[in-house]
Amino acid sequence: MRQDNWNIEQLRQSLDRKIAGTEERIRKGLEEAEKNYSRFFEWQADDVYKAGRLRDYYGVFRNKVNGTDDVEELQRYFKDIVRYQQERLLANPPARNSTSPMANMAHTLSLECMQRLIQDCQGFLHTLSLKEPKREMKEANGQPVKKKSNGLKR
Repeated sequence: MRQDNWNIEQLRQSLDRKIAGTEERIRKGLEEAEKNYSRFFEWQADDVYKAGRLRDYYGVFRNKVNGTDDVEELQRYFKDIVRYQQERLLANPPARNSTSPMANMAHTLSLECMQRLIQDCQGFLHTLSLKEPKREMKEANGQPVKKKSNGLKR
C-alpha cells in the first residue's frame, strides 16, 4: 500500500469513528427524549444538537476524502476549513442578541461546534502527515522475528 493510501485510509477510519460516535450520541439522546423530555431538554439537548451539527460536517468531510486520493489536496482542504472556521469564530460575537433565547443558545452551541471542528481538522491534518509504520522485518529464512516477553528479539 502506498504511503498516501495509508494516510487516507487512516483518515477515513477516523471519520467513520467520529460519525458513528455522533450518531450514537444522537440515538441515545433521542431515546432519553422519548422517556422523559424535560430531563432530556435540561441535560442532553445541547449535546444532541452539537452532535447533529458535527455529524453533518463529518459527512461532508467523508465525501471529500472518498472523492480523492491526493493527500496534498486534502491537506489544503482541511487547512482552508481551519482558516475559515477561525475567521468565523473571530467575526461572530460570543452571544447573539435575539429575542429568542433558543436562537441565542443555538448560536452559542454553533460556536462550540466551530471550535471542535478546528480541533478535529487539525487532527486530520496530523493524520495526513504521519508516516506509515514499518512492518516487522523478517529474518533470512522468511520467518517473522519472534520477540521475548520483555520486548527483545530472540
